[in-house]
Amino acid sequence: MTDAPKLILPITDAQINTLVKWRKNPDPDDQQAKIEDWAAHAPIEQLISAILIQQVPAILKQQRPVAASLEQVLAQLVASVKGEAEEQTLRDSMPQQIDLAKLADGARELGANGVDVLRQSEMDGTVGQPMGPGVDLSFVSAADQDAPAAPDYLDEQGNWDFEFTVRQHNRRNPFNREVALPGGQAVKMTDPQARFFNKFLSEPDESASLMSYFGGGKTFMAKEMLGVIEQYKEFNPVVLALTRAQLQGLLKRLDAPETKARTFGQLAGEILASQNLPVHWRPGQRRDPNYYLSADETARRLQFNAVARLSPGTVADIAMKAVRRFCRTGHDRLREWHLPTIHDRLSQIDRAALVGYAQELWDETVEPNDPNSQLPVRAYHLIKYCALRGYTAPERYTHFIIDEAHDLTTPLQQILDASPQSVQTMGDPYQRLRGFVPQQAQRIRRSEIGLTVRASNQVEGIFNTLIEKHPAQTSVALQGSRHMRTRITYYDPDRPRIPKQKCTILVSDLFEMTEWFHRLREAGTSFSLLPGSVQNFFTFNASLVSLYFQGVRAQSPLLFRYPDWDSLRQDKGKSGAFQRVETMFAGGKDRQRDFEQAMEVVTTPEKAMIVLGLAEDARNTEFDRVMLAPDLLIEPGKITQASLQAHVLSMIYVGASRARYELILPGHLEHWLEAQKRLKSTGDDFD
Repeated sequence: MTDAPKLILPITDAQINTLVKWRKNPDPDDQQAKIEDWAAHAPIEQLISAILIQQVPAILKQQRPVAASLEQVLAQLVASVKGEAEEQTLRDSMPQQIDLAKLADGARELGANGVDVLRQSEMDGTVGQPMGPGVDLSFVSAADQDAPAAPDYLDEQGNWDFEFTVRQHNRRNPFNREVALPGGQAVKMTDPQARFFNKFLSEPDESASLMSYFGGGKTFMAKEMLGVIEQYKEFNPVVLALTRAQLQGLLKRLDAPETKARTFGQLAGEILASQNLPVHWRPGQRRDPNYYLSADETARRLQFNAVARLSPGTVADIAMKAVRRFCRTGHDRLREWHLPTIHDRLSQIDRAALVGYAQELWDETVEPNDPNSQLPVRAYHLIKYCALRGYTAPERYTHFIIDEAHDLTTPLQQILDASPQSVQTMGDPYQRLRGFVPQQAQRIRRSEIGLTVRASNQVEGIFNTLIEKHPAQTSVALQGSRHMRTRITYYDPDRPRIPKQKCTILVSDLFEMTEWFHRLREAGTSFSLLPGSVQNFFTFNASLVSLYFQGVRAQSPLLFRYPDWDSLRQDKGKSGAFQRVETMFAGGKDRQRDFEQAMEVVTTPEKAMIVLGLAEDARNTEFDRVMLAPDLLIEPGKITQASLQAHVLSMIYVGASRARYELILPGHLEHWLEAQKRLKSTGDDFD
């Protein structure tokens, strides 16, 4: 699941981290003394590796292959220092050759260029033995003290062994269990994957739910399970996903182009088609995704009146948003809780009127009294209606396979629980960004996988603290993989700098994205936007312009709640991002045009030094280097609801889990996580 390294250098990750930390030593004499002690005591191959790492930025500038270039020089240097005199000459010269700043820059580029290093636990003779006075070995964990035999990176003549990298990667490979398949083939799996899969093989017609953290192999498990199910002639499986795009992507990853596949909305449509419903209740052309009615037209057809200072069109817009939220819950009637947050002054009578209009919109959408109303029907309407009526899936299907099951809504889970099919779900509750994963039927067999093959054990502490504080409940700890190396660096959250290397910056919301957008633009940095964030960013900024200059209520979900610019300023006035936008707009119409044309500076991702986007839009992506913006860390005192705490922690989890080789974090993240007190969810929090 992860590319094998092209070269493993004979230096430990712990040693590199120690050298990089010395760079910040304010006492130059003390720093020099530590380097001299290290040069005198460290294995000679580590000294050579440190010199090579310093050369990585120069090799990249020359556009030469990093791994091949380093290994060639590594072999030459190892061969040149076999004698004691040659070794001593190198040790004596090291304090002058080593440049900690260059070493740090080179270390950042290793993983992205196919170069890895040894783990401390893989080095024999370094654990528990001092490297010389003044050298801090507190980074060595207790687990490292039972070190295996020394890595065999030299051959019998003492030369560099060019087969070592492949050999060492195979030793680390977590896919070390061979599982026999019913057709006679076998597949390699990790130990926890094999345990789950063997349970499935014993009862392939029973429902099962797999909770697995990022990089745990959820899609891999789904692929192998589907392969087994399709070998039984009596089974008729269906792959399910939320959207057509997700379904197409999933089928490609499952390598199952001929397998039956449905979106959740298509399945609900099939369920309704089998019911005896009046003709004018059936969606027909109203189900066409291109069929659309404006809020004003919806208000006209349903004869909505104004509520307080809200126009009939705005009332209809609020009703549509309330219905959409209602369709994600397990409630049987619309309530005030479903209304979107708005900052207009409304009495309790006004709010009750809005609930009434929302209920009328729902009723006329799913069971129309007026054949001429012709309100659009979306997938979430169909799913909710089927759940309320207790309809179940067609019996001709025997299995449903659902990846990304953490995105299931309560109504959809209700349909699946009531249906006769075997349901196989794979999900990660910490990647759920709104509410909580709905409860499944008690009869479903549950399993958890804690091992991730997409992150190293360096990140275990951060992720496990986050998991411990999250309102979602899982019983297994996240375990990093030895074959991966994830570098963690911290920055001052009060002065977040634009990274010098290629990096993806993930932020919390569109206000902060706007702030970073203009920072990057003014700095002259080449940047692009995360594809999933582009449309929302366009809509948000267009809404800002309309709200400020024309006083038009915004369509952007983040801005809809504000009836005018003053109410927005009252809520967001202390935000640096808001202040920057308002200052730009204060320049008048010319600045408005500047703001509208700002997107022209964005380049394509392959040409960009920085990719900017929302953390919530980064799911199902990976990047070599990820920086989490400080705004993701809301002040703990402001987090008073379990749903908000889950949202914030899940955004950090999603953002941090996107990094392949380097994760750049706000310096106070660990203290911020420790300050969190896990909140208990209430019923309404679940959607």
